[in-house]
Amino acid sequence: MGVDDIEEGKYTHPSLWTVSLDPPFIARQAVGRITERIDDPDTPAVEVTAPHTLLVRESTTVTAGG
Repeated sequence: MGVDDIEEGKYTHPSLWTVSLDPPFIARQAVGRITERIDDPDTPAVEVTAPHTLLVRESTTVTAGG
């Protein structure tokens, strides 16, 4: 299984499952959090879940019962 849906994962044999991320969202969040910490170093940490999609391909199979 891979992360970030790199092009090569589509062409391996078997093709790899991957998690496709949203890099622009991640970048905006990172810059925003850094800016907040610069403005106020006591700003608490925040957990952010980025939008993502699981792309099912051949490398992992699901069998009945598990």
